[in-house]
Amino acid sequence: MTALTRRPGVGHRIRQARLRTGLSQTELAGADISPSYVSLVEHGKRIPSEDVLKVLSERLGVPVQDLLEDAEEHEPPAPAAPGADVRRVDLVSRFVQARKQWEGGDPEAALTHFASVMENDSAAQHQDVLLESRLSVAEILHELGRTGEALEALQSLLDDLDAAETPELWQRVEITTADLLERTGQVGEALQHAHAAYLAAQTGRVQGRVSRLRAQEAMVRCCYWTGNLGWVEGLDPTAGDPEQAYSPLLGSVRLYQALVLRENGRHEEAIDMVASSVAQLKPIDDPELWGRFTVLHADLTLLSRGDAVAARESLERARQMMSFVSVTEVPYWLTAEDAACTLAEGRPEAAAELAGRVMRDRNDLRAHSLGASLLLAARVLADTGHTERARACCIRAAGLFQKAQAYRYAAVAWEMLNGPQGLGGRTANGLDAS
Repeated sequence: MTALTRRPGVGHRIRQARLRTGLSQTELAGADISPSYVSLVEHGKRIPSEDVLKVLSERLGVPVQDLLEDAEEHEPPAPAAPGADVRRVDLVSRFVQARKQWEGGDPEAALTHFASVMENDSAAQHQDVLLESRLSVAEILHELGRTGEALEALQSLLDDLDAAETPELWQRVEITTADLLERTGQVGEALQHAHAAYLAAQTGRVQGRVSRLRAQEAMVRCCYWTGNLGWVEGLDPTAGDPEQAYSPLLGSVRLYQALVLRENGRHEEAIDMVASSVAQLKPIDDPELWGRFTVLHADLTLLSRGDAVAARESLERARQMMSFVSVTEVPYWLTAEDAACTLAEGRPEAAAELAGRVMRDRNDLRAHSLGASLLLAARVLADTGHTERARACCIRAAGLFQKAQAYRYAAVAWEMLNGPQGLGGRTANGLDAS
């Protein structure tokens, strides 16, 4: 028995599973993946992304792990010497093992294995493996907090990619770049990359429901923070596919659409959207997203109904979920809403103490999100008589929004300081749960 038959690639295992289930390539592809792409994957000419692999595994009824490895495969191969010539099947095997190490919680080891793939002389003959490895390296660098290196790697990859030849990979790199820029508080620049990815899906250059939804989700986040609220509200992410399953991507779109409804004073509509999303989204699928939905529900309950008891129940559910998935401190966006709820419960001193915690948070990485929480903390501090601390919160929030190029919300912060309403009371266009 040859090494190839003992250790078939991912594409081979997908093909074997498809044949066992009696599906054609067209049936496996469905409406969101092209049959030609399935064929390329099965013949080892394309490496499916994580999203595509999940879709295929669901349609085949086979766990993703079973598609990634045989029962006989236990130990990853040692990294090849940079100059060693290896066959494609071995190169792909190294790539898959690197992905497994990453997903298994060992990003440093994964970087070593990806480096062995990228430095091998044979990699130039298999550009899809090389390019996928470079994208994975950029994502790992971001995960390790090496943001500058990650952005450099992504920009280098975009420079080398031909959008016409590899549109799917090009779009993924654009979305990854937009996501990284947005999460590091560079919303204006992120919007440019998100828009490019969105246009690729809209014009049909990139096919597939998952690709379209990923591009929409990135656009929605960037448009919300740059003040393009009409576009966010008008988007229908289920257009053409009303029966699509609920997912964290769809949930993220709905979160920002609910925030727009909140800003427009349509609180009951926002409550209905949030309640529907919480009912459909499994907490384990995306704990932070579920937590943000639950916190937004508490915020809307206070704004629309003044029901501090119901708001407290929502906050405690969010707190329990976040403490279950993380050993770090309670996130600032939960603490800010806790302060508002505590004030509504008639405990001003405790509310001011909680608002002060948000004020002391120095995690400026996602500047615009922290800015939103600071505005809520400012209102609580103002309502409890701590005017100077409230002003300091507003000034810092305005600076963070300007740093992130979220100028609409910088204006909101300055208006709170200098406008006729001043710092008194909560308004409909607060940014609490985002």
